[in-house]
Amino acid sequence: MLGKFMFKKDNTEGDVNVVNPPIDDNKVEEEAVEYTDKSGLKLSAPWYTYYHMIDALFGKDSDITIEFDDKAYVLKLFVNSSEKADAIAKLLPTEKVFGNITLKIDVIPADKEDDSKMNLLQKAFKGNPIFSFAISIKALYNNPINYFVFKHDLVQFFNDDLGDPNGLCTTLHQDIAEEVFSDVEFDQIVNFCTDKPGNPGPISFDKEEEEE
Repeated sequence: MLGKFMFKKDNTEGDVNVVNPPIDDNKVEEEAVEYTDKSGLKLSAPWYTYYHMIDALFGKDSDITIEFDDKAYVLKLFVNSSEKADAIAKLLPTEKVFGNITLKIDVIPADKEDDSKMNLLQKAFKGNPIFSFAISIKALYNNPINYFVFKHDLVQFFNDDLGDPNGLCTTLHQDIAEEVFSDVEFDQIVNFCTDKPGNPGPISFDKEEEEE
């Protein structure tokens, strides 16, 4: 338990009483990084102590780089080996609570695969006959504009649609994709599109890619 220490001398020379002011056990002062008493003793906040313990265990490993953000309360371990990263991630908690402070612990393998939305979509639709192509072009401030393009096909299925004499829903793969993937948050915006009839690929963007 952390606290600010006050020292008071009795009439008997040499005797020292330590008086701890009452503090809330369920709350740690967020601003405090360390406390110093009149004797010069410094007490680290518990999230600092935890960082030092993690660093003591893994800091000398050449495969591991540790970063500690004491403002955001995030402790990151960058691990060169995915096998080692997986083992450490299973051994350490993802969060450590100290009163009203929550320290987030991230174990990040250096060879972690690209999990951007565009990459995940291309993996998910690889070999799928409805998929035409995907492309990213640089826009303002080098921010990419992403296009995920489906082949030019209509989709029809029975849906009790009173607006159709046969009760059919008639739509495009791009509209379905926008609906299905709308609840998933990703790093970048992806525009779902439909290719031209018979178009084998990104004709209009080929030259721009070659110039880059």
